[in-house]
Amino acid sequence: MSSAKASFLHSISILCKFPHLAMDERMIGAAQTGDINILYELILNDPYVLQRIDDVPFFHTALHVAASAGHIDFMMEMINLKPSFARKLNQAGFSPMHLALQNDRTQAVLRLLRFDKGLVRVKGREGFTPLHHVVRAGNVDLLVKFLEVCPEAIEDVTVRDETVFHLAVNNDMFEAFQVLVGWLIRSPHESAQRWEKELLSWANIDGNTVLHVAAIRNKPLVVKALLERLCGDHINAKNAEGLTALDIPSQYALDEGRVDYKESIKDMISKAGGLSGSSSSLPKTSISSFHIEPLKGKVPVLQKIATIAIRGKKGIPYEMPTVLTAYLLPSRSISLFILITLSLFGTCYMLLVAVSIRTLTFQYPYYLATGFVPKRRFFLLLQVVSLCIFAAVLVPAILYSEIILEITKYGI
Repeated sequence: MSSAKASFLHSISILCKFPHLAMDERMIGAAQTGDINILYELILNDPYVLQRIDDVPFFHTALHVAASAGHIDFMMEMINLKPSFARKLNQAGFSPMHLALQNDRTQAVLRLLRFDKGLVRVKGREGFTPLHHVVRAGNVDLLVKFLEVCPEAIEDVTVRDETVFHLAVNNDMFEAFQVLVGWLIRSPHESAQRWEKELLSWANIDGNTVLHVAAIRNKPLVVKALLERLCGDHINAKNAEGLTALDIPSQYALDEGRVDYKESIKDMISKAGGLSGSSSSLPKTSISSFHIEPLKGKVPVLQKIATIAIRGKKGIPYEMPTVLTAYLLPSRSISLFILITLSLFGTCYMLLVAVSIRTLTFQYPYYLATGFVPKRRFFLLLQVVSLCIFAAVLVPAILYSEIILEITKYGI
């Protein structure tokens, strides 16, 4: 028995026990056939019929039925009357969009999407969203559409802390995995760089990253694609059992007929800097996302300044404008580029002042005629003061850029 039919029968049983929820069989029939006239006849007889249904936390509404059947006109009429139905879960834990996807009602899905892009992120049973569903099903057309209209949905994880990347690999949907990675590295979204860093190295409830899952399921193409994007720390992440991805091929049985990939995966991970979980050079597994040792020592002066700046953005007034530049910088690579640019700009400025002073020497008779004769000492002093200010602001930012950027990474 399908989940949609089971929910429908359960709704009928509820109506039998609680007559005041009377969404009678005529409404269910109207939703199944898409007859809007019957819907309004029922509302005419009982104006509160939809309100009583809405008051029930989990209910298989007529909108669920219409979405499952693909009756778009009836579906949108129902949403027009009760917009909250679009996000309501039935007793099986599915929204109308979930059911439309399960029944391959693509046009109904697209029409729901036009009504509310956020429906892509509605979490149903086990935390699965409609985006998760299309990834598991390998529907790359809808996958691209969902990411286009609601890119933030890529952040959503299931109750087992599985990302869309985990789901794609677990369900052998390599094309969906390729589309996800390709979209992620090309996305102009302001959070795309953070997503790329976090989601590709995200650990599920068992501590397994996508690289762990790819190794477990013996997916060398996925492993290769991941190794091109991951850094050493993420390649050597340990799961709940203390195993790195390099340990996986020797710990889990592989499919017969594909044993030739065993060494291939291990070789790829090893060449990328992969280590065994038992290696003494790897830190012990910790639930903390921060390095512990740096938190025990004294706080450097510049780190205190950066902390003040971070807190300033959250409501505490700025006390030191020196760290504004470093605080507002986006990523590590862009930050260093900006610092270098500022260095060049400052150097050019100093040269310009020097040239100006030299020029004054030749223009001295003109100034003498006008009665205003600036002294060279004044310009020399101006140059020295400017250089000192420039050095006081920029040199510490360059020398301690690693610390500042590391702090701002956690503070923003």
